[in-house]
Amino acid sequence: MIPVLLAAVALAAQQAHGISLIQTRAAAVWVVAPSSSDDAGVDLGKLRSDLMAANVTQNNLGGFGPGTGEQKIVYENVGLGGTVGNQFSINLIVTNTSSYTPNAPQRNGKQAGFGFINVKCDSEVNLKFEFVNSNNGTLVSFDKFYFTILEMDTGNKAQVKEYVEFGSGSGIEEYYLSNDTQLDQTNFSNGGYKWVATQPGIGKTNPKSPMTLTPEQEAQAVTLRFGNVNPINLVMGSTPRNNGKCKKGTGRNLLFSFESNILCAAKTKGADWDDGMCHRKCNTVSNCHAKCSKKCTSHCSCYSLPSPTPSPTPSPTCATCIIWGDPHVLTFAQHKKRLAHHPKREEFFRTRGWKNDQITINEAGTFWLVKSDQVRIQAKYERNETLDTTTLVALDVGGPFLNNSLLIMRPLNDHSTWNGRHILRQMPSNFENELISAKYHAATKMVKDGTSGPGVDIELPMGVKLIVNRWKNSLAVQISMCGQGGSQGGQCGTTF
Repeated sequence: MIPVLLAAVALAAQQAHGISLIQTRAAAVWVVAPSSSDDAGVDLGKLRSDLMAANVTQNNLGGFGPGTGEQKIVYENVGLGGTVGNQFSINLIVTNTSSYTPNAPQRNGKQAGFGFINVKCDSEVNLKFEFVNSNNGTLVSFDKFYFTILEMDTGNKAQVKEYVEFGSGSGIEEYYLSNDTQLDQTNFSNGGYKWVATQPGIGKTNPKSPMTLTPEQEAQAVTLRFGNVNPINLVMGSTPRNNGKCKKGTGRNLLFSFESNILCAAKTKGADWDDGMCHRKCNTVSNCHAKCSKKCTSHCSCYSLPSPTPSPTPSPTCATCIIWGDPHVLTFAQHKKRLAHHPKREEFFRTRGWKNDQITINEAGTFWLVKSDQVRIQAKYERNETLDTTTLVALDVGGPFLNNSLLIMRPLNDHSTWNGRHILRQMPSNFENELISAKYHAATKMVKDGTSGPGVDIELPMGVKLIVNRWKNSLAVQISMCGQGGSQGGQCGTTF
């Protein structure tokens, strides 16, 4: 591995300017920037590692929507502050302090655990990120916090490039990059930094969580450490093609979160780290500290965020709902009950009386299957009076968790669509973007009995998964998801 700087140069810099030595290991580069003389912020605020628990309550950056009202994006509940018994949630407010030109403003807001901001090709915008007390709107003080920018990639021909820039006085104390980073970095004489994407990205590389980035995803991300800095100011933008032009209707997206597992690749001390057992045992978030020996733990630098609440938050409860046949609905609760007693597929579907747990739908119309704060899934039923049957003829999936995009699945006699665009026209076929991964093939699960057959496997944000069997005039559907918090209703019920 080639060092980023010669040790002698780094030592001279340290002696002259108070800069710590650059430290490297096989998986990452940890670079320590000049430390601030005023570094003793009051530790009142702690951010979560991501935005999974956050809610977007205002979404109208620059007045371009998709919401209305004040021209900003508000992410509620990105962290906690205060003291035990006197805590408050932290909200993040993002505003533009320069002109803003988006390409697809409907994408702004949140995707799973990431903030999401869209900008048009060959444009840039100055953004201000303010962390405020949800009770009174005052700025929150921090001891330190992390801010990660992810999925910094280019267009397919590596010409249209995303970039972020932090000016002088940005407050960056440390930055963390993969040792195989694909980002070009510029250090400005005024203390600012700029990172520019150099390689294309594809949907399959999109991160699911900032704490489980793959090496490929780490290579397109940078994590920054700030002290008691609030707000953060940065510039995000997109270059044009090499000929100075942009393809019509194109832009780039800024994905951001807070902590990331790039931090776990940075060592704090120990010259023999790369060759020891610690490297093999402590190189993941789940292993760090939990499975390391005392000796290893002294070297391990996974910056796990201590729980800011007096008691740990329970893991979300996950369950499955099935809609099939005339149709029948096996709710989340009943599916979970039967699965506990009959974990094997054959037992689950063939034991006597399992159909008694179903709800049979006889009425035509449009009904909620799932209605929560984030996830909205509707069923459309049609009635055939001649045959005395009711069938599921459309499944609509939308809500804030899809940034208000709309997926509609229909039988083979009609089109399935994403925001009105015809998708999955034939079998086999695939459809994928930053919000959805859908595969239409011949060997998925038949939701009525668990055997193998044709259908569509769909993965959506927040761990929502669908299996859709498409027949000539009807659908059969399996919905698997975890509790999202808050109330939830619909024919699938709730166990969350």
